[in-house]
Amino acid sequence: MDMFFIRTASFLCFMLILQTAYLNAELCSPCPGCPDCPKWTKWIDRDDISGTGDFETFDPPYLNRSAICEDGKAPIDIECDIQTSRKIWWLHSYVLRPGYNCTLQNGIGCFNRDQGSGYCPDYRVRFLCPA
Repeated sequence: MDMFFIRTASFLCFMLILQTAYLNAELCSPCPGCPDCPKWTKWIDRDDISGTGDFETFDPPYLNRSAICEDGKAPIDIECDIQTSRKIWWLHSYVLRPGYNCTLQNGIGCFNRDQGSGYCPDYRVRFLCPA
């Protein structure tokens, strides 16, 4: 799969997201219906908003990077949203853990103590796995 195509499709998806404020799995697929196309995992909501915050991260003992995609392949993209509203993670004013703002390297993380409301939203993530 040509990475330019994936990035172009991601940009078009990004433009759709800006217009709708919601993620749409069908519209945002890099190449819908292609058999040898990267595929999105199901949404993962490993952590709930209890304790110190919400963490959909690769820090132990949370997500296991090698178990996300088939054959232990590394994911090539990530999407994050708020579980209850399905709104994109950056369309809110919550303070995220530094370096954990929906990155493929770290995931997404939020401490309750950093929020004016006293709690984080319940995030979920999904990953784009290579074919």
